[in-house]
Amino acid sequence: MQPYEFKEFPKMVYGPAGEQTIIATEDGRPDGFLDHPDEFNDIAAAAVEQAEADAKRAADDERATLRAFLDEHKVEYSVNLGTVRLRALADQLKDHLEKQNGAGQ
Repeated sequence: MQPYEFKEFPKMVYGPAGEQTIIATEDGRPDGFLDHPDEFNDIAAAAVEQAEADAKRAADDERATLRAFLDEHKVEYSVNLGTVRLRALADQLKDHLEKQNGAGQ
């Protein structure tokens, strides 16, 4: 009996839409195909995690920008005011400033 000898090829690879194909060499691997279908779940989970982190950073940046705008114009507001309320307050301030500039003041 001969000892087991690992051979990488031919091997099955998996596509993003559930496709499967057998390749004889690495050069024969279609674009986007991975060695195991679960690797797509790992990629998707990482993308979701990154998107959530990006969204949180964008929300924090928006809040900081809104607060800076309100602070610049010495508007008093509660520090725990939600983003929607901060945005509404900033919009009211913008409308007020536009009306003042339109009246020549």
